[in-house]
Amino acid sequence: MADYRRHLDEGHSRSERDWSERPAAEPRPWFDDRVKTDALPLRGRLERGGYWRRYESRTGFQGRGPKGYQRSDDRIREEICDCMTDDPVLDASEIEVVVEQGEVTLTGSVESRDQKRRAEDVAESVSGVRDVTNQLRVSRNSASESTA
Repeated sequence: MADYRRHLDEGHSRSERDWSERPAAEPRPWFDDRVKTDALPLRGRLERGGYWRRYESRTGFQGRGPKGYQRSDDRIREEICDCMTDDPVLDASEIEVVVEQGEVTLTGSVESRDQKRRAEDVAESVSGVRDVTNQLRVSRNSASESTA
C-alpha cells in the first residue's frame, strides 16, 4: 500500500503539501471561484461567473416594483394575518387588522408590551405597507392573573 503522507517526513515545504492538509483560511481558488473576484477586472468576473455575476454587485432594488404598482389591501391584510398566525411569540387571537391604501391599523388587546411591539413589527415588515397605526391595548388583568 502506498504511503501518501511520506512527503511530510521528508521535510517538504508548506506549499508542496497536499490540498487537504491546507488550513481553511488559505484561499482555494480551484474550489471556489468567488475568492477575490472583486480584484479581477470586469472582464474576468464575467468570464468566471457568467451572465448573472454582472448583477451580483447591484443591490438596493429589492422592493421596487413596476411604475404605478400598488399591492391590494386584501393581499396586505392576508399576509399580515398569516405572519401573525405563524409567529411563535405573538398571540394574535384578539388583534384586528384593517388596511386602507397601504396604511395598517391594529386594534384589540395583547398580553404584554413586547407583544404589542411585535405585532407592529410584523405588520411593518410586510411588503406594501406604508404606515402602521398601533392602537393595541395591553390587558393588565391577564398579566396579573398569570403572576398570581
